Amino acid sequence: MRWTCATAVVAAALALVPASARADGYPEQVYTAVSPAGRDWLALLTLEGRWAIQVGDGCPTLASGLGLNVMLSTPVEADGATLWVPDDALLAAGEACPIKAFIWQTDAPCVTHDGVCDVAYDRAEQ
Repeated sequence: MRWTCATAVVAAALALVPASARADGYPEQVYTAVSPAGRDWLALLTLEGRWAIQVGDGCPTLASGLGLNVMLSTPVEADGATLWVPDDALLAAGEACPIKAFIWQTDAPCVTHDGVCDVAYDRAEQ
């Protein structure tokens, strides 16, 4: 019983730690864009590089290809990887979508602001 309580306390503490302080770096802010892989794919830009991804049903805003800052739960290739729009976003707040398919594209990283991927600065560079 003590082990279960300790595990629950550690899990709860990790959930409260900001992403920048988490040892594994997740969740990580990333962003989406239109993918050169095709209409039914999205580009996902991360610190590690760029992916073509497909998301599950019920994700109309993310699937639209609009450039959005989103949170990535785990590495793209991990089972159960999910994207979600932060609750304070102006568009699609709270929308959460599982990554259903992915293709590695390039190791060119996302554009960052203060060390975090940020679509607003990507657009400014174009």
